[in-house]
Amino acid sequence: MTPRNPMKKSLSSILFLLFILHVQTISAQWTWQNPLPNAHPLWSVTFVNENTGYTTSDLGTIKRTDDGGQTWTIQNSGTTNTLRDVSFADTDQVLTSKR
Repeated sequence: MTPRNPMKKSLSSILFLLFILHVQTISAQWTWQNPLPNAHPLWSVTFVNENTGYTTSDLGTIKRTDDGGQTWTIQNSGTTNTLRDVSFADTDQVLTSKR
């Protein structure tokens, strides 16, 4: 049986604690932007132009931005299906698919 090196164990513990503190410091600087989380993954994000864009998500969620993504508003999709893709004919006619 080989003896344990207490110095190596202490160094490993200190490095682990420093890593945890570093991760907590970095994550403390993050803040949610728009769109605020709705607990649904975004399946598609597409922009018509530099200002107008759409996202699709679970439960029929569609969000639209008219200011380049600074703010988002929920649009009525008329479904609760997961919408996985979005495309459009123009800025006001949006096509989504659930596959």
